[in-house]
Amino acid sequence: MTETRKERRPEPEEGYTLLVCSRIDVLAAEPYADALLDRGIPLHVVCSAQIAEAVTERFPGLAGEPILLEELDRRTRPIRLVHNLLCALLEGESPSRNMRRRFLRERAAKSFKIRLALALGRWFPKLPAHRLNHRLGRWLGRWFANPFPTRQVLAVSHVTKPHLLCARGLDVITLNESWDHPGGKCAGYPSRAVIAWNADVADDWQRFQGAEETWVGIPVKLAYAYESPPLASTVERVAMYAVGASTTMPDWYDEEQALIEALCVATREAGWKLVVKPRPSGPQPGLDDFASRHPHVAVARTTSSLGARDYYLDDEYNRQRLEQLAECSLVINTMTTFCLDAVCAGVPVIQLDLRGSDAYPSLGIAQRNYHLERYLLGDEALCLRPPVGESLVETLAGFLSDPDNRPFDFRDRIRSWIVPGVPSERRIAEVVEHLISRLSP
Repeated sequence: MTETRKERRPEPEEGYTLLVCSRIDVLAAEPYADALLDRGIPLHVVCSAQIAEAVTERFPGLAGEPILLEELDRRTRPIRLVHNLLCALLEGESPSRNMRRRFLRERAAKSFKIRLALALGRWFPKLPAHRLNHRLGRWLGRWFANPFPTRQVLAVSHVTKPHLLCARGLDVITLNESWDHPGGKCAGYPSRAVIAWNADVADDWQRFQGAEETWVGIPVKLAYAYESPPLASTVERVAMYAVGASTTMPDWYDEEQALIEALCVATREAGWKLVVKPRPSGPQPGLDDFASRHPHVAVARTTSSLGARDYYLDDEYNRQRLEQLAECSLVINTMTTFCLDAVCAGVPVIQLDLRGSDAYPSLGIAQRNYHLERYLLGDEALCLRPPVGESLVETLAGFLSDPDNRPFDFRDRIRSWIVPGVPSERRIAEVVEHLISRLSP
């Protein structure tokens, strides 16, 4: 005799399930999870085995032991394979997708599966992300019951196993961890609501990924900078450049190494010092070589490299970043989020515009990403772009020798866009009220 669905699977529990795929996701979720626990809302967590112990220590009031993401993925492997195939065949064009396809083409010679996926993809119609997210939930939900202990799921983007959120009966709220996620790759699941940094990023998510409701939270990973007193550096003629690429991005990495060399030469010609700040994660060999060849160049301290996503911006690392920013008078930026840290801390930023550059074509393509073009490069008058026939060394050295007010205007414009107009505690409380209102009475 066949069991009914109710007999096979217990009714969902009351409360929320928090889905975090990395330690940086934990950071994004902390204020909201803490507030839910303080209100007595049962909270379960699904996470990888690698961070389960840290999650348990960080949230001692959980409704139970963390549920391992690897175990849920193992049990739903056929659904994941179908999900990945549908995304590969149907996802529409975007800068993020185009770069992934370029990455796959470089590896196609060694993999029949990659060659087959690339070949098949040419014969299928493409869907924008918001339509594909909706259809994935509708198609897969027919065959896939809720694997979580609760119906309400708070998922931090990017979700590495998005097929889990396509199960039927879920009420998924996405906590948008970063400003670049809405316009990037397809989320891979339907969101009922999204919690974003501000109204603009919330609108971006609704436009590209789709959501029935948008709620404005706070940019958690930037709060350390804008909640501290603005830095009043007395240092002069010291520039900082934050590295954006790692060796996992071969084209970007090679070009950025050439770019850093150009910055070394330009700052030397202008009589400035240069501090090169590594990424907080990911392999970055060779940076010390710039300091050894250029006496005016130094490499900043950084946290341990634990992988592209498995890192955590703790209080000690944030303290180091503020100390480093206090020791420079200008940040030079191409495409990193660190420029947002700088403006929040009150440091002026000169934004390089490399779009269409013959010397740095891959970096120029990377700057075509939606979030960079809209928010960092949206006002071209505040950016530094080498004129036709002039090298970056000449342009930057000329600017540093006789700087104008662009870095200060850029700082003020971006800082006003990021910093909440109300206290962070109020924004968090408002979001938590939305979350609680979705629970059954």
